[in-house]
Amino acid sequence: MLFYVTHEGKEHCIRVESRRNRLYVKFDDHAEERLDIVFHGNNCSFVRGNNVFYANVLGNKSDYTVWTPERTLQFKVESEHKRIVSKLRGDDLGADNQICAKMPGKIVRILKKSGERVSKGEPVVVMEAMKMENEIRSTMAGTVDRICTKVGAAVETGELLMELTPEDQ
Repeated sequence: MLFYVTHEGKEHCIRVESRRNRLYVKFDDHAEERLDIVFHGNNCSFVRGNNVFYANVLGNKSDYTVWTPERTLQFKVESEHKRIVSKLRGDDLGADNQICAKMPGKIVRILKKSGERVSKGEPVVVMEAMKMENEIRSTMAGTVDRICTKVGAAVETGELLMELTPEDQ
């Protein structure tokens, strides 16, 4: 299984495989290693080479805190499956000031003009997908800086529809 772990602002790729009742871990571009891991509730111990490590792990499926005798570590973990599903649904597409299509479809109406003010969550574009009209809402309060599509255009998931200038700028 593939996991993406973010620690101190840096993302790492970790592949974990189980073969013959043993765990094999590959961290970023480092060589694969066999780890012997034992869990006792939230406590965990694992052997790496000739070293034994102990930790207490608490988490909620995506955010984890690990306490070791030396220090406390905070991680954000995302599985490959969750990342793929998120991208297919159109979550987290574009920068904060960009409004992107969350699905493929056809632009039916553009509700705001360049230079107009928008509130966070306000509908700005209406698109048709699967014979249903869907409102695309503003991701932030601000002013429409640029409209990147037109009525009747066929758009794909992630395609840029509009750019905003944040309200506080």
